[in-house]
Amino acid sequence: MNVHEIIDKFVENINSHETNFQRTAKSDWIDEFETNLPKRLPVSFHSLISRYSFNSFDYNGLLFFANNNSDENLSIVVFKDRFISELTLQDGFIQFARPDDGSYDPICFDTNISRSRREFPIVRIDHESILCRNKVQILETVSDSFLKLALEKIKND
Repeated sequence: MNVHEIIDKFVENINSHETNFQRTAKSDWIDEFETNLPKRLPVSFHSLISRYSFNSFDYNGLLFFANNNSDENLSIVVFKDRFISELTLQDGFIQFARPDDGSYDPICFDTNISRSRREFPIVRIDHESILCRNKVQILETVSDSFLKLALEKIKND
C-alpha cells in the first residue's frame, strides 16, 4: 500500500458521525500554513489534511486538531498560544494535537529527527517547562511517526 491508501484505510476505520471525515480538494490554506513551519508536514499527515476535512477527533490518547472551517482548525490552533508556538516552532516542533486527557501539553512532530520519506517522530512536550523555564522538554515519544500510528490502526482492525 502507498501512503494515500494507508491514510484512506485509517480514515475508513476511525470515521464516525462526530469526526465527519469528508473527501475534499486540497485547500490553499495548507501551503500557507506550511510556510510558517520549520519544515513541511510529514507526507502521511499531509495526505490526511490535504485530502480530507474533519472535526477534531480522539485517537490513541491524542486529540487531533480539526481540519475544517471551525475555530479548532489546525492552522489557527497551532499559533493561538504564542508563548508555546514561538518556542516549539523555533526548536523544530510542529504541534497538531493535545493529549485527550485535557492536558495542555503540545503533541508535536519532531522535525529534528527525520525518518524515511519525511516522517517525523510524534512527541509530547511539557507545556509547563515552556511557560516556566522557556525551554522545550520532551516528556515522551508517542510514536515513531504518524504513518506508523495509521498502520497500527489498520492492522488492529
